[in-house]
Amino acid sequence: MTKKSKFEIRKPPPGVSQAQESITFERLEEYPYKSVALASTRANLTGLWRYWRPYFETKRAPCDAHCPVGNRIVDYIQTLLDGEWREAATILRSENPLPAITGRLCHRPCEVNCNRRQYDERIAIHDVESVLAEAAYKLPVLAGVDEPRSVAVVGSGAAELSLAHFMALLHHRVTIFEPGDQLGGELRHGRGARQLPDGLLDAEIARIVEDRVAVEQRKVEMAELEKEVDVVFGSVGGPEHLVLRVSGHEAPARTWDSELEGWLTDGGVMEGAVIETPSLVSEAIGYGKWIALILDAGWRGLDAVETLRQIAVGADERIVSLSKYAALLQGAEWNQSEEVVGYDKLNLDLLEPATEVTQDMVQRGLTSVTSRFAGEDDVAHVLSEAARCFSCGRCNDCGNCWIYCPDGVVLRVDGEYEIDYDYCKGCRVCAAVCPRGVISVIEEEEWNE
Repeated sequence: MTKKSKFEIRKPPPGVSQAQESITFERLEEYPYKSVALASTRANLTGLWRYWRPYFETKRAPCDAHCPVGNRIVDYIQTLLDGEWREAATILRSENPLPAITGRLCHRPCEVNCNRRQYDERIAIHDVESVLAEAAYKLPVLAGVDEPRSVAVVGSGAAELSLAHFMALLHHRVTIFEPGDQLGGELRHGRGARQLPDGLLDAEIARIVEDRVAVEQRKVEMAELEKEVDVVFGSVGGPEHLVLRVSGHEAPARTWDSELEGWLTDGGVMEGAVIETPSLVSEAIGYGKWIALILDAGWRGLDAVETLRQIAVGADERIVSLSKYAALLQGAEWNQSEEVVGYDKLNLDLLEPATEVTQDMVQRGLTSVTSRFAGEDDVAHVLSEAARCFSCGRCNDCGNCWIYCPDGVVLRVDGEYEIDYDYCKGCRVCAAVCPRGVISVIEEEEWNE
């Protein structure tokens, strides 16, 4: 094409009409003129046409939502698959102080509600937990408190050990009073004790008390303790019941409103109330954690009812998350919805193949699991189970939204996916091709950032 003909408006040669059946053009000048865009159309913000707004939103998996301890199960499984054993163990222990115990004694509501169960067979989450409990980890660092309180824990069952652990993490002064020769309570002497390998319980208790919790092995009276400490919690009258007493001059419960007071009275927390010790180990651990966070919130001057709502897991205010509470104390945003992604929300046809477990992955796990309670076969088994996880409600970087977006407005920025709303027309293709229900859709008029 010559410089002159490039911009010349050409017409069909004489005699050419639409009625002719066969036309042969031998020269460029014979072709009819066709317009060509010579400028960008980016000034046309087609996002203004949008009725539906898609957005990325991490959600809860059913296993997470039904764990009485509040474990972040999918998070530690996916971190484990990435080869980050130390980080995965840290995620596990940030919510559960006794994972080696719950991995063997829990009634496993997480597995009962696992979405994989409806597809073929549930994931052996208890096995993953048991092995990951033997990996090195870091304790979470929480915001300090202006006035550390003194806490007396009577007995050393699952609920008492849990409360002692979380109170110590929150910078309060904790002492366990155990009248017996060894710590552990029903964990050591109950029906489930025979399922624990020798030395396992001692190792878990040592992780809780070492350098953080004082221990006095003697019998104490309630009247004696109430004069010396701010809070007494535990099996004061025997292992069948739990009691919590708050010293009269400190009683934060008296500032809580009637709604929370009802929950606490039913739960045996208000002064003078007594409840049956939870018979299930995971529920006992979750209960001790629940009490610890409620008391700490009151001492920090937070609205206890609102705090419970903000740190609840799966909208169940009896299950709480220390990770969410830590974010609340730091004033950080918690970017996860409590909406539960059920089996019907998954797009199984678009799930990528499961991660192949290699010997290198197994060897990396063995370097992290330094314990006689887990060997090479155990590490290989839990990696295989972890690879079967659907990762419900979590983005796994499958790229479907980026690949299938017809307008190319799904962008990947610093390892995260974003949507360019200037040009997103709201066709919802991205949500339709997301395998794990991570992309939600809302009417544009209802959107409120």
